[in-house]
Amino acid sequence: SEEEARCDIDLVATLDLVETNMITRALAENGNNVSAAARSLGLPRQTLQNRMKRLGIKA
Repeated sequence: SEEEARCDIDLVATLDLVETNMITRALAENGNNVSAAARSLGLPRQTLQNRMKRLGIKA
């Protein structure tokens, strides 16, 4: 039924949490160097900066 198929997990909040954890870890591993963290995550620097701003992460 539809009730059984409903998921109690908030997908957006979960994705934001995972993304926040990955970004903060990459920043820590790269001495808070955004360019190096972006490279380690396989992202363009501007994309990482945009995501950091959206998630409230400061380097």
